[in-house]
This record gives sequence, C-alpha cells and structure tokens, in this order.
Amino acid sequence: MHTTATDQMFLDAIGELQSTRHTYGGGLSNHGPMAVEALVSLGKPEVIPAFLADYVPRLRSGAPADPVVGPVRGWLADRLPDLVASAGKHAGHGLLRTAHAVRAIERVAARTGEVPEVLLTELSAAVGYWQAGDEVLPVPSALTGSTPLPAWYDELPRLPLEERVDGLLTVTLGKAARMSGFVEQVARLDSAGQVPDILDQLALAAAGRYLANDGLANFTLLHGVTVSSMARVLVPHLRPNDQAQLAASVAGFVAAAVVGFDDGPAVDERTWTVGEDLATAAAASLDDHTIKFADACLGLAQRTGSTVPIRAVQRRIIETAHR
Repeated sequence: MHTTATDQMFLDAIGELQSTRHTYGGGLSNHGPMAVEALVSLGKPEVIPAFLADYVPRLRSGAPADPVVGPVRGWLADRLPDLVASAGKHAGHGLLRTAHAVRAIERVAARTGEVPEVLLTELSAAVGYWQAGDEVLPVPSALTGSTPLPAWYDELPRLPLEERVDGLLTVTLGKAARMSGFVEQVARLDSAGQVPDILDQLALAAAGRYLANDGLANFTLLHGVTVSSMARVLVPHLRPNDQAQLAASVAGFVAAAVVGFDDGPAVDERTWTVGEDLATAAAASLDDHTIKFADACLGLAQRTGSTVPIRAVQRRIIETAHR
C-alpha cells in the first residue's frame, strides 16, 4: 500500500491516540481522533504533531479496541441501524467519532485501494463508544411533518432557566428532550427533500443560533452544527428507512440543544474578521472544538453558499484566541 506523507502522519497520530480512553476529565469526550482527522480534511496535517503535544497529556491511558473484521461496508450495515436513533448519545460524540473514522477510511481507501488496520481499529473504537451507555434522547422514528425549519425553530419551547444545569451538556439536553410534547414537535419538521439536504439545513440553522448566543448556549449549538454536518457521512451506508431515522434523530438532538440552551433573539449580524484564512487560523488554535467546527462550517458553506457558517467559525476562532 502506497501512503503519502500526510497519510502516514495521520495514521501515526491515530495509532498514538488508540492507547487512550474514550473520555477524560470526569466524562469529557476524547476528541483527539476526530480533531486530527478534521485537520487533514482542512488541509492542515502539518499541525497534527503540535496538536498531539498539547492534547494527549490530558487524556487517560486505555487498551485499544479490536479492529473491524471483514469488509467495512458490511460491518457498518450490521451496526449502524441500531445506532441512528441515538444521534444525541454522549452529546453527539459517538456519532461524530464514527463519522470521522468512516470519512478517514473512505479517503485513504480511495487513494490506496486498502484500509490500514489502524483505521479499522479506530472505527471499532468509535462505534464501541457510540454503543456504550444508555442515555438516549427520545426522538421520533421519522420526520413526518410539513413545518418549514424557521417556523419549527420558533415553535420549539424553551427549558426554564432554573432547570438548566451547568457542566456536562447531556444533563440539560436530557431535560429538554423529556419536556411534554417534545417528540411530537420534532416530528413536525418538514420532511421533504433528500436527507443530506435536511441535515445541511439543520446545520445552517444551528450555526445561526450559535451566532445569536453566548457562553454554554453557543458551545452547545456548536455541536448541533458538527453533528448535523458529519451525519451526512453516514447516509450512504444506510437504507432509506434508516436514513429517515438518522434525520429525525439529528433533528431531535438539534431541537434539544435549542430547547435547553438557546436564548438569543436573532442571528448576530456583526462581521467577525480573522487576519488569515480560516482553516489556518482554526488549526493554529490547537483547540479540538474549533478545529472540528471549522471543518464542519467550511464544508457547509461550500455546499450551501451561505455566509452564516463562515461568520460562525470566524467568531469561534476569535473567542478561542481570547480565552
């Protein structure tokens, strides 16, 4: 198998991260594998060594997973249908890590015709993390409504401030999703169109709400963008009914983020500027969420032509620099 220098740097990084656990710091998700894959997607693989030097010391040691055995497509076909209803599990990080692993496999396999064992191990670890635990947000089995997305957002209730909890996002997301009528409201979203387009519209809406909020609220809505965008990677590996379930599950996750955290009155119209190209600036931050957010937003902007994701990632870069 012929690998490029970029491939090898990425594969070595994934190999190093496979000796670390899924979580650290009291329950935070290990973003290392996702972030290094996003750096390659952004065209900034040269930043991987600096990112690892900054990030790995905070992680905990653990045993690597067993690699996937057999063709990847068949392996995913056996497992994804049982997972797509739980897009919001681990605040979306199980889906995210799986999608980043799948995208990496597809990228390397397209160039070399083979899948390195280190990526088969990463996919197994990612799916294992998604499967772990039982905190699943209640969501409909499909979107069956005709409510346009802006109206759907406006009609979502908001969790009272006194019921919101600081700390892990999953607590407040769970409270939001258990509000009376939540599942029925999620199902009212317009189901017309292809699933990838529905996911992009959810990501765009979450990016707009990211701009309208501050603090923990915009950090949570950031995950609405990344989960919606990366879920598109999994769509080709699903049958139509499972694609519909994925769209409903992602919509439920985004809705829970809105219900539990969104306080902003309107999209922020300020112009956020960064003095260099956004991919370079995001990579230079060495911040896992900023790197992944930039990757999602830049792809979203390219697919949709919207400037909202550009302004959202500009804001994230500036805020990260001033932390």
